[in-house]
Amino acid sequence: MNMRSILATVAALGFGLALSHSAQAGPTTVNFNPTGGVSTGFKTIDTINILPGNSLAVDGNAATSTGSTTPFQVFFQASVNNAFLGTTQQFNIAGATYQVTVVAGFNEKVLGVLPTSSTSATASFGFAPGGLNFLRFFANPVAKTANDLAGTGFTDGTLILDATVSGTNFSSTFSSLFGQSNIQNLDNDANGNQHPGIFSVTGSGSVDLQADVLAVNPAFFQAVNPGETINLVFNSSKLVTPFQGVEASNSFADIGGTVPVIGTVNGLPLGLVVTQGSGGKDFQFETQATAQFGVAVAAVVPEPSSLILLGLSTLSVGLASRFRKLRNSKS
Repeated sequence: MNMRSILATVAALGFGLALSHSAQAGPTTVNFNPTGGVSTGFKTIDTINILPGNSLAVDGNAATSTGSTTPFQVFFQASVNNAFLGTTQQFNIAGATYQVTVVAGFNEKVLGVLPTSSTSATASFGFAPGGLNFLRFFANPVAKTANDLAGTGFTDGTLILDATVSGTNFSSTFSSLFGQSNIQNLDNDANGNQHPGIFSVTGSGSVDLQADVLAVNPAFFQAVNPGETINLVFNSSKLVTPFQGVEASNSFADIGGTVPVIGTVNGLPLGLVVTQGSGGKDFQFETQATAQFGVAVAAVVPEPSSLILLGLSTLSVGLASRFRKLRNSKS
């Protein structure tokens, strides 16, 4: 399921004058070259669709089971599907011989857990500073190496966008059903169950986040118009368990994470036991997302040399004015 929700902007490079950011404009277009010129050229896009990917909340199930507000680390890894301008597909990345991937890591904390029945609950989460904090896009222009099941290859190739997640406009919720009848195989992907003996609660949710971009590779991303900077990233995505559109990853170690500790029933609140077993401290879920772009017009800040010239000009005007006053008083 595609959700046109990430609003991404990237810090501009190579301006001759120092720049200060103005207020961000609405969603717009950017120029994108997914291979950096190896086998593609720049095309204007407004949307990047991301394939279903994997997320892991380390200690997330423990936190929601107890209502603890202690921050926990979240990791995300996925491949990019395609890029569009309006309704026109500009790049079919999933069907190409190259890959573009996205990874993220940030801290969350439980804001509240609301039981909706004896076998269901809705939890809300907020952003928490600290921990590993990043949102990055990578491009491998010559090969597809990302492997969802193994959880490897998502940082192969060239870093093309580097950002950190902020707490601005952050929100996240997840509702789960954990009665005996709601327990399913963890992996319901079309490729077959790759995790026999591992099960999951049934649930869905969403997350909205904003990230400040630190750097962009201009061989891959460029603003359409001079003077525009791509400077912020927003993300809205759908969270689902059990897995339906992608295989559940065995590891997140390549992006700073770990092997999931989800027990035999992913997401089952700690202390509960069903026929299939019990849950673990972590919670793993499928994430579905889409990226859209926006830019801000930068305001020019004079360089120090310009400020000096301005100061000299002001000084000369002041001296001339004083000289005229003295001359008039003598006459």
